[in-house]
Amino acid sequence: MVYPATQDRPGTEVIEHIENVPAGESLVVQASGMSLSGDEVSTYLSLELPAAESPEARLASAGLELSRQDDTMVVDFVGYGSQAENAGVSFGWTIDAVQVENERPPKELMFIPALILLGLVAFGQLRRRTPEEASAYG
Repeated sequence: MVYPATQDRPGTEVIEHIENVPAGESLVVQASGMSLSGDEVSTYLSLELPAAESPEARLASAGLELSRQDDTMVVDFVGYGSQAENAGVSFGWTIDAVQVENERPPKELMFIPALILLGLVAFGQLRRRTPEEASAYG
């Protein structure tokens, strides 16, 4: 993995990132807070975002309403039966990070050095043949 597939950005950039996510695609965020059993929990959750008129409306349709408090995004409301509730997120949790796709070169570019290496190995092996073997194989 020369180039990682995703990059974690601060949770405060979640609204800006939602504008770049096509309808029907998933948004992956890291949320943390206290669970119902009293344990501190940090989890990644994937929310499928439908089409809507604003990023806030798209997020609300996935079951989350957020507000910015200082340098953090805080969960103000979690919709009943929503994707966010099913993931275990509840009121008062914070959105710590949002995963953003990285721009990466195509993976097929690795074929070029692999073929060059294969050619070098083949050339080296062909040079090892004795003159008798070379004439037998033509």
